[in-house]
Amino acid sequence: MQPLIEKELLLDSHGTADILNALGEQFTLRTEAELDRHATYWDTFDWRVWNAGGVLAERPATPDVRALVLEAADVDAKDRRELAWCDHAGQVRELAWLQGEDVPGMADNLPAGFEDLAPVLSMRRLLPILYLRESGPLLRVLDDSEKTVLRLQVLESSAARDEHSPSQGMPTRLRILPVRGYGAFEAKVLRFLADSFRLAPAELNVLESGLSAIGRRPGDYTSKVKLKLKRRSTALEASQTIYGSLLDAMLINEPGLRADLDSEFLHDFRVAVRRTRSALSQVKGVFADDVVEHFKNQFRWLGQITGPTRDLDVYLLKMPTYRADLPEASQEHLEPLERFLVERQAAEQRELVRQLDSARYRDLIDTWRLQLARPSTGPLAEAPVVDVASARVWKLYRRMVKAGRAITDETPAEALHDVRIVGKKLRYLMEFFRSLYAKKEIDTAIRELKRLQDLLGDFNDYEVQEAAMGQFAVQLADSMKAHGQDSAPSLLAMGRLQAHLDDGRTRERWRFAERFERFASVENRARFRALFHSP
Repeated sequence: MQPLIEKELLLDSHGTADILNALGEQFTLRTEAELDRHATYWDTFDWRVWNAGGVLAERPATPDVRALVLEAADVDAKDRRELAWCDHAGQVRELAWLQGEDVPGMADNLPAGFEDLAPVLSMRRLLPILYLRESGPLLRVLDDSEKTVLRLQVLESSAARDEHSPSQGMPTRLRILPVRGYGAFEAKVLRFLADSFRLAPAELNVLESGLSAIGRRPGDYTSKVKLKLKRRSTALEASQTIYGSLLDAMLINEPGLRADLDSEFLHDFRVAVRRTRSALSQVKGVFADDVVEHFKNQFRWLGQITGPTRDLDVYLLKMPTYRADLPEASQEHLEPLERFLVERQAAEQRELVRQLDSARYRDLIDTWRLQLARPSTGPLAEAPVVDVASARVWKLYRRMVKAGRAITDETPAEALHDVRIVGKKLRYLMEFFRSLYAKKEIDTAIRELKRLQDLLGDFNDYEVQEAAMGQFAVQLADSMKAHGQDSAPSLLAMGRLQAHLDDGRTRERWRFAERFERFASVENRARFRALFHSP
């Protein structure tokens, strides 16, 4: 059976009373309820629920509009709340009840029935993004036999960032709630409203409308680089845009990083720091040399102080995979390691926050912001950005191909790491300047680079994690001995895990040649030459 589709019309400048009076003269109306409800909308910081086509709303389990339509208003509003996972059009995909202090949080906190939402969230925490209050009469439209053939609800709404923030008014809406089997009557009412008042359908759903009222929009944060540079811009103008965007990404993630809400706040913060350092190193001649050197050192320090916490975040995120890689009988022996890592992460997180509270960090942000506003420039500041960008990308591409072709089966692992680092710099540059080039061609070039980067990244991760497990084993053994605990089962499990990581590293090493040949192929080289090489 197809679900009934609700519609919403904007009352706009029309008076609500005038419209209801006109409807009352044309149709038989009865007031069914006066509704006053609020709802909290949830999503991750980077809009994963919305990007997957969904909306997640929590509200007290009062006899609301949908409950009345479904005749399911038999819940205790005092201790239960409804959690609805809907699509963008408002059709419910899953429904659950929350009780007491329960709130949606990480994926493993979701109620039963929401299992399909867990992989959408992955490692990210659900956060409240909008607090919405709605009030107004719920009306029944009756036919000559006094049967309900349609429901109408007037929605006077206000939106806020949370329930403690100032509210912003929203356009008044008229929601049309169809009754199955009376589609012709619904069409008749809609025609009357269109002919008499020219009411327009609401183009935004209730979440979009509420966010608009508080100055936001779905998807207004993404960790991806999405810059729109102009080919006629100077290198300085483009650099100011790039660095400004990266600084914004750092600062918008800083509160979540400090609160340790989830691991991705620190990850996105560090990516913005790395991209800034890379641009300072690769986009040369735009800022004065002494300025570049000073801020390269400052951002290197920022990368260093954020590194230990991020490393431990990664190991904790990997724990389910580590367990799955071991025989079932050995999996429980990783629990002491997990507890050890949790304690270490908490200590490193406290130290990180202390460093972010330091005068050095505040001075870095203030002086960098000042440099972007009133820059000390270098010789290429006024050069066309497309010339500067093309020269740097072409040079890095050739350098990466040359380094990759020198790698043989006997080449030390450090050589692969060097190629990985050059590839990361190349990818950052291509993403910074992506909008300057033909979209299809540069997207294909980035995609080919990413294929190789993924392999090199996996190779590096296996090697780093294998070495880290050896260090953790020594530290864990000392810690467990100090507490009178037997560490042998855990150390044996960690040894097996190291062997598995070593197998993965070896596998990626053997796959390198094939993946690199595709990146360095005649076809891909011609693509890079056409995009970036100027005779």
